[in-house]
Amino acid sequence: IQFTCGDCLSELFFLHHEVALAACDSPRLVFRLPLAQVQDSLSMRAVQWPVTISPEIAGRWRWLGTTAAQFVPDRPLPLGTAFTVTVPVGIRTVSEDVTEKDFSWSFETLRPRVLSTEPEEWNGDAGPTTRVMLHFNREMDLASAKDSLTLYEEMKTSQPSSASVTKTGTGTSAVPPGNVRNVPIKTVTYGTKDVDDKKVTDKMTLVITSAEPLKYETNYTMMVLAGIRGMEGPLGSAEHFSLHFR
Repeated sequence: IQFTCGDCLSELFFLHHEVALAACDSPRLVFRLPLAQVQDSLSMRAVQWPVTISPEIAGRWRWLGTTAAQFVPDRPLPLGTAFTVTVPVGIRTVSEDVTEKDFSWSFETLRPRVLSTEPEEWNGDAGPTTRVMLHFNREMDLASAKDSLTLYEEMKTSQPSSASVTKTGTGTSAVPPGNVRNVPIKTVTYGTKDVDDKKVTDKMTLVITSAEPLKYETNYTMMVLAGIRGMEGPLGSAEHFSLHFR
C-alpha cells in the first residue's frame, strides 16, 4: 500500500495469510531513506521507536534492512480482529531527516468465510434426511451460527421464481428473491473429522438439520447472514452467503 508521509515513509505492508504465523502475519514499514545503520540491519537488531499497534500486541519490531522494519508478535495475531498501526511524526533517519506528519493504517485479520458445502451448489440429490454442511476457513462459534442461519423453501408457483436463478456466493441480500417459506432448523452442530483413525470434533464445519423432512424436487436456499463469528475475535463474516440445492 503506497502512501506519503513527508519525504521519508514510503510503504506499509500487511501480509494476510489464512494461517496465522508469527513470522508472516505482521505489518512492515518501508521508508525511502535509511533509518538503521548497516550493522544493525544485518543483525536484525530490535527497533526502539514510538510506532504503536492498537489493540496492543506483545512483540517487537526488527530491521529487515536499513529502510524496512517488521513487527514480530510473540504469538500469532488473534483472528477476526481489527488493528491500527500508528506512525507518529518525528521519526528520524540516519541522515537526520524526519517524518513530517502522523500516519495511521488499519488492517483486519482473517474473518470467517464459507469455503465449501455439502450438498454442493444446485446438487439435485437432496432428500428428506439431507443435512447441510458448511465448511469454513476457521473454527466457528455455535451461538453466533444459530442466529445467523436460515433455510428457505421455494414454493411452487405457475411462474418460475427468480430464486431458481440466484447465483451462489456472497452478496447483500439476506432473503432470496421469489416466493419462499422459512423452514425451521432443528439443530446446528459441529461436524467431525478423522484424526489418527479416530472421530474428533471439527469446529470448522457446521452441520444444519431441518426440523422437518425436506421434499424431493424442491428448491432450497441456505442463507448465512453476514456477521457470523468464529471462535476468536469480534469480527464476523463480511457478506451474506447463500447455498442453493434441491
